[in-house]
Amino acid sequence: MVLGCATPNIPDPTLGELINSHTEARGGQVAIEDIHNLEVDLRIVEPTYTADGVWRVDRRGRMRIDVFIDSQRVFTEAFDGERGLQQPGGAEHGARASPGGAAALRHSGQLPTNILGLHEMAAHEHHLDFVGREEVSGVLYYVIVLTLDDGFTTRY
Repeated sequence: MVLGCATPNIPDPTLGELINSHTEARGGQVAIEDIHNLEVDLRIVEPTYTADGVWRVDRRGRMRIDVFIDSQRVFTEAFDGERGLQQPGGAEHGARASPGGAAALRHSGQLPTNILGLHEMAAHEHHLDFVGREEVSGVLYYVIVLTLDDGFTTRY
């Protein structure tokens, strides 16, 4: 081995260091927490149709998505902080979402890629674990597993 050409054995950062780095990369704790609600226009492309949507979420855990095809609302889903709702286009009233559907709607308002930051997960009774590194297309990424308070898990 030639001195200076060896790769140093640098230890992985701690979970806290990863959370801090992620928080800073998103503009810092104050900037993240100053976002009280978020609205995103999106395009949904499926094999048989293309739709447009408006997705909204707030810090209270409420969310709503309205889906349109050719400017006509074809579907709405929402979570009011306690219950999920589904309303087909043209329907005057919605119906309660299934428990699994309501959980999925709730999750979209809890994930740290949306309105909340990683640094806020513990305050929402969610749990983060740093599980090491994973190679994707030749790049080693740090992997954090998020377990929401209802047991749902996802990886970042």
